[in-house]
Amino acid sequence: MKSEFIRSIDVDKMTELLYYHYKARYSLYHEMESEFKDEWINLYNDHSFISEAGIKSFDKNIRKKLRKYVREKYSIQGKLDHRIEVDFFSEKAWEYFKEHGLNVQNGKLFLRYEHIIPKKRYIQKPIEDLAKNSSEITFKLKNEIKERIEEYYYVALITISEDKELLKNEMPDDWDGKNIFARYEKSGIKLIRNPLFEELS
Repeated sequence: MKSEFIRSIDVDKMTELLYYHYKARYSLYHEMESEFKDEWINLYNDHSFISEAGIKSFDKNIRKKLRKYVREKYSIQGKLDHRIEVDFFSEKAWEYFKEHGLNVQNGKLFLRYEHIIPKKRYIQKPIEDLAKNSSEITFKLKNEIKERIEEYYYVALITISEDKELLKNEMPDDWDGKNIFARYEKSGIKLIRNPLFEELS
């Protein structure tokens, strides 16, 4: 899915961050002669690293403007973090956010930051498999990383109750590999482009 609006990530910057991470990690892996090298490589949880790389790739100037805009336009108090830098809101999450921001409701979280395409299966594992099965880490890996995050790395802010309705860790059986919204459509969750990005651009 190509985008002409503000993304939650900078694709090129995130690609670079991930490429050099995997290049450093798997180049060493291929050089190791230890019988424990598979145990060593499995110590790391790239599920979190990929998310961190995405968050860190977001434009700092836009982040600063976004927080200022949200506080002034919606008079929102309390913490504002990467959860407002999503590509999409569910309609229910947006209505809640306009009134309460990211604050909890009755001591419980009401909103959840969710990857639209399950990240571990469709982004992390294919990248790891390619790096692990290639004796040389080349730009083929960089291209794979870029394609995966450009097409599949989109995040949404949804309600906790909506999250419980989502198909977990996989896309629907009839998924065509292109429609990033397939899980949400199957669960009847309506997503809208991040209105904050729309208003800021």
